[in-house]
Amino acid sequence: MSILLKKFTSVVSAAAIAFVAVAPSITNAANGFAPYADALAKAKIITTQSNEAGYRLADSAMRQEVAAMMIALNKADTSAATCTGKFSDVSATKPNSWVCKVVETALSKGLIAANATFRPEANITRAEALAMILKGQGVAIATGATASFNDTPVAWQKDVANTALSKKIISANASFRPNASVTRGELFVMAANAAGLEIASASDDLNLDDLFGDDTATGTTTDTPPADISVKAGDLNVALAASTPAAADLPASAEGVVVAAFDATAGSADITIASVKLTRKGLGAGASVDNVALFANGTRVSKAKSFNSSDDTADVVLSPALVVKAGSTVTLIAKVTTTATAGTFAVELTDVASSAVTVKGTKVIGASFEVKTSPTATAVTIDDDSSVTTPKLGTLQAEILKFKVSANTANHEDVTLSEITLKEDGGIDESSELANVALYYNGTKVADAVSNGSKYFTFKMATPVVVKEGKTEKFVVKADVVGGAGETINFVLDNDLDISATASKYGYVSITDSLAGTALTVQA
Repeated sequence: MSILLKKFTSVVSAAAIAFVAVAPSITNAANGFAPYADALAKAKIITTQSNEAGYRLADSAMRQEVAAMMIALNKADTSAATCTGKFSDVSATKPNSWVCKVVETALSKGLIAANATFRPEANITRAEALAMILKGQGVAIATGATASFNDTPVAWQKDVANTALSKKIISANASFRPNASVTRGELFVMAANAAGLEIASASDDLNLDDLFGDDTATGTTTDTPPADISVKAGDLNVALAASTPAAADLPASAEGVVVAAFDATAGSADITIASVKLTRKGLGAGASVDNVALFANGTRVSKAKSFNSSDDTADVVLSPALVVKAGSTVTLIAKVTTTATAGTFAVELTDVASSAVTVKGTKVIGASFEVKTSPTATAVTIDDDSSVTTPKLGTLQAEILKFKVSANTANHEDVTLSEITLKEDGGIDESSELANVALYYNGTKVADAVSNGSKYFTFKMATPVVVKEGKTEKFVVKADVVGGAGETINFVLDNDLDISATASKYGYVSITDSLAGTALTVQA
């Protein structure tokens, strides 16, 4: 049974409007979301379910669902809405019978912006959902304060998060993860707290780090895999890839170091890999190696994850989940960051969470590496360059980011830059409203972007760019702006592991990320 919103007096009388979810259901690690759903049901904002599964707490929330929750909190009457086609992708029957009156009511009350499309069935970020909940509840969003979270450089996201924190809608934490897709459980927490509802026994069950935690936190916190792997079929074979690197000495503070490559081969059926458990092993491993991320098909397929201090494991979630086609092989490449502490380590693939009936070949371990305290990796800095003009809708190859890369002189090394991955951190739908994203150097296109279907764009240069010792080279990211009037574009470096570069003498680099990016609002 799907969850139902009740406060739409003119839409379906005493009946209700359904929350419809297309994201696959998974087991929710934070069962404490349920009391928030129950509180909303008790307040007659949503329909009571007979069991927790009925709330589908781990499903991704869609834009239409968040809009419906916003209107419910606002207690808005939808009777005046007549479905006049304010959005080209919403009508009296598309995508269903209730969305049109919800979004046109929200538009008429100034709760959402006027755009050509609404994208009702698209996922929505934490920051966007929280902003809509605040607007629905009538909470004024304060501006100008210093960011309370370490990952909200975009002004509107900072203001939304700060306001919600001050109103005790969310909890204090190191990070907010504004651009992660919000789940239904997270949405219910936001809505129930915003409405000031009494929550029964939630504090004993819900770790708010699950909702607003740091993706690279140490300890025993694990991510919930984003894919449904409950339907099992076929086999998956895991083996050390021929391309895995040999044992070597590594400098301290090196980033993006490839330490292992694992081949994942599907048998007679397509296999979906949701997450991979990696373990660091060796004398002093816990102190000598830190973050790890997985790459495949030329792009990063996971967030960077710190190894847990208690058991030296890292549960690395693939986002989106990685599909290995029947009879084919995908190579997963593990990249790490070394610390300033000496030690010997190796990375082992310990377990795989997948849709396979049988996984063969786990406990596969890469070569052993020794971290030396001297020399340290050559320092490379990425920083903003000159300002960028706000793009207009329909502009082809509009400049959306200018940045520069500098090589430090300490080790007397030149640096060769071969690849960089940037994250689109604004509100624009990069999959449908940006096209032909490309990287330019000295006025010449050096790479077309490759995206894994999320907000990340990888630029692999056919001819790498050499940054001479003590020198700086400048780059421009351009794109066709084909939609998104009123939305923001903001390209940033999400993680230091997203730069692939080699130093001429010792081989490895240490990245200093000073790239703030520029939030650009698309003009109509």
